[in-house]
Amino acid sequence: MVSLGPLTDSVYCTFKCKFCYVNGPYQKYARRSVGEILDWLNARRDDYDIIYVSGDTDSFAKPRTHDGLRLLRGMTALKSDVLFTTRHVFSDQEREELKQIIASYAAIGKLFIPCISVSQLSHAALEPAPIASPEARLEQIKWFHDNGAKVILTVRPFLPYIPGEEYAEITRQGAPYSAAVLGGDWYTDLDGTIDELTRGALGVEHTKVAGPTVSRQPLDSTSDTQDWLITRHPEAEASVAGAAREAARNFYMRSSDLIKFLRQT
Repeated sequence: MVSLGPLTDSVYCTFKCKFCYVNGPYQKYARRSVGEILDWLNARRDDYDIIYVSGDTDSFAKPRTHDGLRLLRGMTALKSDVLFTTRHVFSDQEREELKQIIASYAAIGKLFIPCISVSQLSHAALEPAPIASPEARLEQIKWFHDNGAKVILTVRPFLPYIPGEEYAEITRQGAPYSAAVLGGDWYTDLDGTIDELTRGALGVEHTKVAGPTVSRQPLDSTSDTQDWLITRHPEAEASVAGAAREAARNFYMRSSDLIKFLRQT
C-alpha cells in the first residue's frame, strides 16, 4: 500500500471527509515523490502481487492529480496488479491519459482496478467541497466501465447514523456499471474525535440506526498495534448486498476477497 503522503506539512489531504480514520491516530505515511515510491516498490518487487494506492490520502485530488497519474503510469513497469481508490473526478484531459493507462495494463495482462468512493447521497457535509458530488462520481464509474476498466463502486464506510436504504440507493445507481461492489466497516478512535466530527457533519447527537455492533481491535492494514473501535452496520451490509444482487453484481466487505474474484473473472 502506497500513497503520495501528506499534501503539505500542515495539510494531510485535500479532501476532508469527516468520517476518515486519518482524523484519528492513524499511522500516517511519509511524503514521497513519484520517483521515490517507484524505486521503493521496485526494490521490493518480490514481496507483493498487487499495489494499493491511497491508504491515507487521496493521491489523485488536486493539486496532485498529475503526480497520481504519473504513479499509475510508472507502475506498469513493475508488472503488478494495481488498485487505487479516489473521490476525485477526472477532467476530460485526465481521462484521455487514463485511457492510455488502462490500455497499458491490459497489454501486460495485469488488473487495473479503479475504486470510486461514494459514501453518501444526502449528507454533503460528510464529503465537503472540493469533493465532487455523488452524481459526478457515479457518472465516472460508468466512464471507467465504458472504457474497459474493472471499476469498483466503493460504498464505505457504513456509518451507523445512516440507514441502509441510502447505501442501497447508491448501489442501485452505481452497481450496473461496476465489476463488483465494495463495502466496509467504520474505524474510529477510542477518544471519540472521529465520531464527534461525523455527528457534527450530520447534525445528530447519539442516535444510531438499529443493529450496529462495535468491537475493539488494531487495524489490519497497518503494523500499528493500537486499538480502534470497529463499527459494523449489518442493516447496511444486507441492504447493499440485496441491491448488488438485483444488479447481478457481487458484494464484498474486504478488498482481498474482491481481488480473488476479479482474478478469477
